This record gives sequence, structure tokens and C-alpha cells, in this order.
Amino acid sequence: MPKNKGKGGKNENMKRELILKDNGQSYAQVTRILGSGYIEAFCFDNTGGKKRLCHIRGKLRRKVWINQGDVILVGLRDYQDDKADVLIKYLCKFLVDK
Repeated sequence: MPKNKGKGGKNENMKRELILKDNGQSYAQVTRILGSGYIEAFCFDNTGGKKRLCHIRGKLRRKVWINQGDVILVGLRDYQDDKADVLIKYLCKFLVDK
């Protein structure tokens, strides 16, 4: 078979839409990676901040790598106050600009 000499990474230069938090959502910073699609994050919300167990959605699971210290947007659960779902990982260049 011939070698794969294709060039990738053309998607890096495209602008991403900056999504801000809405009702039932909160910004958080990752404190620990627990494994199996779960992380522990410190949420910055109106209650003065709280650690929550966050579940990484299947859409993000193998496409977006989340590391300790990253800033994420989480969707809060109405029926479980100590758990949340990861919606978006913010890139560092977006946080510096805004």
C-alpha cells in the first residue's frame, strides 16, 4: 500500500463560536481526572463555588481531551445537585481574548 502523505490540520484556522453560559449551566475548572468518563470539577456559581462530579458526554469523549486545570462549561442537573455534565471545553486563546 502507498504511504499516507496527506496533510491534516486545516480545521485549526477556522473560528469557533464562543458559547456563554445559560440558565442551568455553570463554568468550572477541572480539579481531578477520575477515569471512565468522569472528572471532578470546581464550579463557579452563585452558591460561592462547589465541587461536583462531572460526566463527559459521548460527543466529547474521544474527540476533546480534558486535562487538569482546564476551564469547562457544565450543565447542572435539577435532580442531583452534586453531579453535572460537561458540555464544552474552552480553549486558552478564547479565555485570554474575552
